[in-house]
Amino acid sequence: MKEKITLNNIIKLSIILTVLMLAFSILWIFVITPYKNRKNLDSCLKKAGDNHELAWKEACRAEKSKIEQDGSCSLHNYIVVKRLDESFKDRRDACFKRYPIK
Repeated sequence: MKEKITLNNIIKLSIILTVLMLAFSILWIFVITPYKNRKNLDSCLKKAGDNHELAWKEACRAEKSKIEQDGSCSLHNYIVVKRLDESFKDRRDACFKRYPIK
């Protein structure tokens, strides 16, 4: 037998769909978005660190500082060091602003 479409059945179906949409929204906000942001944040921070390291090495070459076997060097120009560190901090802050983690 075919069941009639009644107002009671429509209300029940509407409630079920509303609960499902609410559950999906909660899943999206509290699980999926933070996971995606964390992944993107990690990538952004790595890129900021890699850029900082590359800029530091370029400054060492320009200053003709002795580069150690592990690739590190000491910069003697305080202004250059300060500029590089500020640039790194700005890039890091931009990552945290762009990909917030709650």
